[in-house]
Amino acid sequence: MKPKYIIALALVLAGTNLFTFATTRHLTTEEVLTRAQERMDTALENHGLYTQVHPEDRPRSADLELAINLAGGMYYWYNEAVVCWGAAAILTFSGLAVSRYQPRRTGPA
Repeated sequence: MKPKYIIALALVLAGTNLFTFATTRHLTTEEVLTRAQERMDTALENHGLYTQVHPEDRPRSADLELAINLAGGMYYWYNEAVVCWGAAAILTFSGLAVSRYQPRRTGPA
C-alpha cells in the first residue's frame, strides 16, 4: 500500500472520529440539560411553586433556563464543538485530497 493512502486513511479516520466525538458530546449535553429543565419544572409544580417562579401574567423567565444551561456548560461546549467540527472537516478533506494527489513527474518523457 502506498504511503499516501496510509496518510489519507489516517487523516480521514482522525477527522471522522473528532466529528463523532464533538457531535456526541454536544447532543448528550443538550439532552441532559433539557431533562434538568424539565425536572426543575416538575419539582416546582409538585411543591406548588411553579406559578410563583413563572407567573401567568408575565412571559416565562429565561433566568432559570439560562442558569441551568450555563451551569451545565451548554454554551461553553457548543463553542468548543464548533472548533472541533471545523478541525474534523479540515482533517477529513485533507485526507481526501491526499488520496487524490498525483506528484508531477520530472525528467524526460
